[in-house]
Amino acid sequence: MEDVETTEIIEMPNFLNNENIATISALVAQKDALDQYFKERTDSILIMFIALLIRQHVLFIGPPGIAKSYLIESFCKGVECRFFARQITKFSVPEELFGPYSILALKEGRFERVTTDRLPEAEVAYLDEIFNGNSSILNALNSAMNERVFEGKKIPLECVYGATNFTPEDNANQAFYDRFLFRFLLDYIQDSSAFEEMLISGAFEGAPPVEKAAIDDLRAKLDLVDARAMVGVFSHIRELMRVNSIQVSDRRYKWALQAVKAVALLEGRSFCRKEDADILQHILWSDKKDIPMVATIIMKVTSPIAADIEEFVRQAMSIRTELNALDPSDKDATKAGQAIKGITDGCAKLKLIKKEIKSYIKNLEASGTPLRVKDQSKVEGILGSIEQTRKEQAARIVGSDDEDEDA
Repeated sequence: MEDVETTEIIEMPNFLNNENIATISALVAQKDALDQYFKERTDSILIMFIALLIRQHVLFIGPPGIAKSYLIESFCKGVECRFFARQITKFSVPEELFGPYSILALKEGRFERVTTDRLPEAEVAYLDEIFNGNSSILNALNSAMNERVFEGKKIPLECVYGATNFTPEDNANQAFYDRFLFRFLLDYIQDSSAFEEMLISGAFEGAPPVEKAAIDDLRAKLDLVDARAMVGVFSHIRELMRVNSIQVSDRRYKWALQAVKAVALLEGRSFCRKEDADILQHILWSDKKDIPMVATIIMKVTSPIAADIEEFVRQAMSIRTELNALDPSDKDATKAGQAIKGITDGCAKLKLIKKEIKSYIKNLEASGTPLRVKDQSKVEGILGSIEQTRKEQAARIVGSDDEDEDA
């Protein structure tokens, strides 16, 4: 069973009133309910709440059939707001999103849309397959998301949650792509027990919805969160990003600081901590090939221990990829023999990595350096995943020893 960590409010700043405290508790209840239901989606769920607090936009990228739509719709039901949702196709026209032109207004010589139940009147929007939109749709969305303006008029739009199976490669869509502060890759459920829980789960039942006015009042307290400790953190991250030829705009760093402050506020803190910057892993990359490097840079600055753990993960994943390419049932006896030896050696390497991780953690504990709670949970998942991979690969070899050495 997946071990879902619930959010704990550790202390309440003096600038929060009783209503703010109640709002944080309600948001945390919503977050925990989503965490329990949607498997392996903890980080993406947190991002949705952070985006709501800072009035920014989120793009979820992943293959069909991973419940992107259900996750976003379930989240939006937990907030009392005007909501608009639409799946965009290459045949979609602006009227589907922004409303048709009023016939009466046209007769009077005015170009005026009927925006009832359309995006210009929404506070939160979900747009599926967003990059299927033509240039007229994306250009209008660009202004709506960046300036909160549509056809010269202010609109109440706060957050757009977009979903796509791909990221744009043409320069024409890059400006629109940049409107999404958060970009998050989603994949199919990896853990077997989490997959099994998903199979037998019923419909999602969240906590009672949070009033929009209460969220607005809490949002007003963001500027009171002390983020001075993050200046050096951001500067260090920026320096390492430049060394690795990853360019990020000053504007994106500025927006990212608001996200870090929101992490602290959602945990009931009046100040930011270094590890709050972990969320930058989903903000500072543009090209998917840069994701591993960005994650490594941020972890090196915010938690060197987490960076070391991630290195173990990369080693295990590399071995798994190599093993998956081997075929012990090859008709060529020589190739089959080589594959069997390769799998045997690979399983031994996985066992060694598992032993090294346990030794690493043991040495940390002996030195009085405890793991963060989130890292403890991650280590447990990594050890379980390595052992599962080892057993699956060993099962491909007839007569192999499948016993684990508990180090």
